[in-house]
Amino acid sequence: MSEMDDDFNRTIQDYDEDIEEGIDENADLNSSRPTSSMSTGSSKSVSGSRGPQKSHPVWAHFKQEMIEGKVWSFCCISNCNYKTKGVIVTNVKNHLTSKHKKEAQELVSEEAKRKESNNSKCKSLKRKTDEEGSIDKFLSAKKSLGKAYSKSSEKYRNLKHKLTIIAACTTISQNAIQSLEFKRYIEECDPNAAACIPSRPTLTSWVIHFSSELMQRLSENLRAAEKFNVCIDIWSQRGLSHSYLGVTVHYFNKQSKKYDSVALACHSLEQPHTGKAIKYALDDCLEKYGFRDSSNVFRYVTDKGANVISALKPYKILMAVPSQYLSDFDDEFPVDFVMEESEDLDGEESEQITELLDLDLEASEEEESQIEDDNEDNMDWMEEEFPKRLTCIDHELDTMCHRVLDKTTSPIFKLKCRVLPLINRFSKSEKLKYLAGKKLLKVAPTRWNSFFYVCNRLSKLKEAVIKVCLERAWEIDFLWNDVELCRDFLRPMAIATTFLEGHKYSTSPSVVPFLLTISEHLQDSEKKFGRFKNVCENLLGELKSRFSLIMDPYSRNFDSTFLICTMLSPLKTTELDDELFSTGKQRLKMHLLSPSTSITSIRETLSSSTSTVTSTEGKTSVSDGLHTSNKRKNRKSLLNRHFVKKDALL
Repeated sequence: MSEMDDDFNRTIQDYDEDIEEGIDENADLNSSRPTSSMSTGSSKSVSGSRGPQKSHPVWAHFKQEMIEGKVWSFCCISNCNYKTKGVIVTNVKNHLTSKHKKEAQELVSEEAKRKESNNSKCKSLKRKTDEEGSIDKFLSAKKSLGKAYSKSSEKYRNLKHKLTIIAACTTISQNAIQSLEFKRYIEECDPNAAACIPSRPTLTSWVIHFSSELMQRLSENLRAAEKFNVCIDIWSQRGLSHSYLGVTVHYFNKQSKKYDSVALACHSLEQPHTGKAIKYALDDCLEKYGFRDSSNVFRYVTDKGANVISALKPYKILMAVPSQYLSDFDDEFPVDFVMEESEDLDGEESEQITELLDLDLEASEEEESQIEDDNEDNMDWMEEEFPKRLTCIDHELDTMCHRVLDKTTSPIFKLKCRVLPLINRFSKSEKLKYLAGKKLLKVAPTRWNSFFYVCNRLSKLKEAVIKVCLERAWEIDFLWNDVELCRDFLRPMAIATTFLEGHKYSTSPSVVPFLLTISEHLQDSEKKFGRFKNVCENLLGELKSRFSLIMDPYSRNFDSTFLICTMLSPLKTTELDDELFSTGKQRLKMHLLSPSTSITSIRETLSSSTSTVTSTEGKTSVSDGLHTSNKRKNRKSLLNRHFVKKDALL
């Protein structure tokens, strides 16, 4: 029999002996328990069962009598008429200490003997361990096996640091570290290290000291970074029994020259979850790290919850915008006005327009580029307030997909309703796992685009699923071609959300390219996936309305933050169209050459889940604005639109 079996048998045997001893001792206590006597009335004493006799030795000098329904304690020492109401040990002990010194000394010695007796009884009731597994014997034996490292040695400091990290940063409890099995394992690896395992209070103090040092170090890194991004989210248990506010920061570490992403806190949030309550909890979290205001926070990244938006509404950021928008030019020369006037043009006016078009067509690319650069240099810019809050792109993409794909009229929703019953059947069978080594996935409401992964796994296990269904006579109420089409249709959205939710790399440079890829995919899918035509149209409409502020340079409140981040990543700029590339180049140039601030260097502050934004060292605002070309180019575009509409009418 193995050593483990011997230990187990000895443990079971000792446990049975403890139970028998406990039963015998309890029986002895019950058999030797006396009854107490009470007196009713002023002189009549009655013995009754008012519970066990008072066990404290002080009651040897007192007796109890019941007078008029109340218990009184009388001193039995001669020539003493002391009495007190009730049976309170403290009162009668104080009486002996003050009036009867001799009896008080005897009481002290009697209490000491009683304490020793109680300790011996407690030890006998405790569960025994065999000689080999005894904690006391192990602690005494380890001194002969190894000598504890000196507390000033580097080996001890390393051991202390590693053990503190295990207790503070993992799910291993301190009970496991204090267990006999863990100590035996350490003894086998290094007997000297086994002698250094601390007690539970000591380990707790190490963890507290480690967390304080970590907070101090993080605060110093954030101050050195000057600017950092904050991502917040609220999580609640079912029934709103507990709610928490998660706060993470994302910044560029000047010491390591790398991106850092740190979870600051998981702050308990009381009901109601109003904007004021969220703002107070967020400010309290940042204040613990020495930041009393939001001046060091470059951007906040959140979802579009109304309470979160209300909490961050006071925080603004100054961004440079052109003083004259393209819409001003359109108001000055509206298309309708040009069409109305052009329908009745005389010969001279028509010749002027033709000459103007010929001049524009003859202009070389170098001349157009030079004119555009001159206009950019001469362009007037002004600072305007924008919200510091940025919408999490992943949340927005997921919300967009759910709103369109989960409609009852959607073919994807209908396919989901047919696939889920079959998946529920396989969840109760292990046959598929034996055949293919994998199981079918379920739709997870908390995972973005989970139905794509369900279809992908179902397509990969197609042959095994069909084989099991034939053996069990299960009906397949869907077409495999529909599953594959749905998988291919959802793939770009799934890839985008999976990449953008990462927290170990920069994600903001990929936001605009991913949105362009999804838009192009939806436009192509109208022809490629005929059944999903309505879905594509609805998704394109949602995509345009939700992301116009970061994708449409002609939008009044266009936020060029993500576009500037893309321009800072050369590989990503190849995925931009000509219009966005020209706009991004202009915004980045104005960001660098802004006369209001001296810029020494530029860096990209990395973030999680699309919270990466562009910041400048020593700069508190980011350039933003509308892409406005020179008037000559706008005039050319205006005339082209006129002739296109005129040809359409003809």
